[in-house]
Order: sequence, then C-alpha cells, then structure tokens
Amino acid sequence: MACPARPADQDSIPATLAAIQKAGKPFNGVLTMARNTIMTDAGRIALTEMGVPLLETELRLSDQVADNYGHRSRGMLSKFGLDLFYEISTKIG
Repeated sequence: MACPARPADQDSIPATLAAIQKAGKPFNGVLTMARNTIMTDAGRIALTEMGVPLLETELRLSDQVADNYGHRSRGMLSKFGLDLFYEISTKIG
C-alpha cells in the first residue's frame, strides 16, 4: 500500500485499511513523497499509529522521480523499484 509521507494526504488510509482487513489480505505500507523533514517524520508516526506496518524502502520526493512520467523507470525510480522488490521478497516472501 503506497502511503504519502504528509499527514494531510493520509485521510484515505483508514478506509483503505478497512478494505484490506475486510478482504483478510496481508499488507505493508511503503512511504512515498518522503523528505528529511519533521512532516515526513510525523507521517511515519501517524501511519504506525493507524496500524500500517511500514517497509524500510521509501520513495523520496524528487524531480528525478517526476521526470520519469511517460518513460520507462530509470535512475532513482528504478532503484526504488529494485530496492522495494528486494525488501518484499526477502522480508515478506
């Protein structure tokens, strides 16, 4: 489940969690639009308090990511995808 880092963007998380729990499916959260800010730290705390188990891999907010729009993933976005795949395959299965 992709989770934005900003607490103001997390309004839909409770409804998403309810749907996941109703379906009985396992899940983890992946923090997106992350920066080295207090707001991102607050977002991590809010997600954890909502019961979202966060993965360590995060997608940093960057112009490089936005530049991938309409193109095959490359650079930072490609690395994020590879890191996320590795974490999921080794920690979750």
